[in-house]
Amino acid sequence: MGINMLRRMNKKGLSIMIGYVLLVVIAIVMSLVVYQWVKTYIPKGGLECVDGVSVFLKDVTYDCNTGILDITMENKGRFNVAGFFIHATENIDDELATLDLSGEIVTDYNEGNWMPYRNAIAFTLGGRLFDTNTLTPTSPNNEVTLRFDIMGLGDKKIEITPVRFEEIDERIRFVTCGNARIEQGVSCDVAPVEVAQCDDGEDNDGDGCTDYPEDDDCTDSSDTTESGSVCGTCIPETEICDDELDNDCDGYVDCQDTADCSADPACTNPSECSDSTDNDGDGDIDFPDDLGCTDASDDTEENCGDGICSSGETLATCYEDCNTCDGTWNAGSENVECDGTPLPENCLVDCTCDTNYITNGVGGCELDITGVAGCNSYCALFTGFSDGYCEETEQKCTPPQGPLGGTYIGDVPGADYLVGDGFCGSNPYCCCVP
Repeated sequence: MGINMLRRMNKKGLSIMIGYVLLVVIAIVMSLVVYQWVKTYIPKGGLECVDGVSVFLKDVTYDCNTGILDITMENKGRFNVAGFFIHATENIDDELATLDLSGEIVTDYNEGNWMPYRNAIAFTLGGRLFDTNTLTPTSPNNEVTLRFDIMGLGDKKIEITPVRFEEIDERIRFVTCGNARIEQGVSCDVAPVEVAQCDDGEDNDGDGCTDYPEDDDCTDSSDTTESGSVCGTCIPETEICDDELDNDCDGYVDCQDTADCSADPACTNPSECSDSTDNDGDGDIDFPDDLGCTDASDDTEENCGDGICSSGETLATCYEDCNTCDGTWNAGSENVECDGTPLPENCLVDCTCDTNYITNGVGGCELDITGVAGCNSYCALFTGFSDGYCEETEQKCTPPQGPLGGTYIGDVPGADYLVGDGFCGSNPYCCCVP
């Protein structure tokens, strides 16, 4: 009896040991499975922005009464920039800027030069977003002014982080340039106090008398204008149209005196080609530097329509000149044309777009998304897909995390991931399903 009982106890102890071993093996196998699954969430390498990106806040103004924040950003680096993130601190001494201001941008200010994209402000080309970096280091496209509407920003700090589109692992990625982040304190701008003309120490109407009570045009020191009659005794003389005086005593000074000065050269508006202003924004000023001027009397610097795609013109500013259908395929340039060999995708030989495609505004063709309201209807435009949804990562679009047959919009032939992802909000990746 004692021997049999001892044998049974030995067998029971052996079973317990085998159980422990099996539990350890199962735990190891499950850990390996979880590890392989988690790896799909983590990029193989950090998404890094190219060195040499640098932006500068050329001007920052904030009105504490209205909550209007105006910023002028200038590209001071060696590479183009696609946009920026903007955050603010709770207090001026805080290290971390946690308040996202991208949703506070004034949508109708400088419209067409920017658009919201993935909680950032992205610069656009002709009002459209492409996977290009459009804020250049060179004039005239090296700075942009934007407006935000947010109360309570005075005595705080804003933080600007540039972003770029970078090609990483043969795919265009939206990359944060954390090494080029800049900070700027914000204070309330005090509006200048306007001083009435009758108390500003100036002879505003050029009649020889200054302020109240010397100038008879002033009823008191708070009167906002000195113009009207004349000062004291005026002896009429021939009107001189550029001396800031009312020479003929008729109450009008210089070019205000239309009876005497309307034809005077000093009062004739100079032409665009001689006014020292870059009227067409191409970087060239007046004749002979601006090729749009035939001579100094030419009243327009614009030369769009002359059949020449000059240095200041692009397809975005002068499609007529820069898309001439001359049989040359200018690949990789800003002046891409819808012709040549090989033809751009979805372009026809007569410089028109294929069925269901429309011009993209810069010489190519893109899918007509008129009526498309979301990721699902955008996915349904492409062969093999009938629906779509938004996810927090690309990996969740495809197996094993995503559904069978699921595909990230960036991998769908003919699709523009910027359009698809643009329909998604907090989950910024558009996934297409059969």
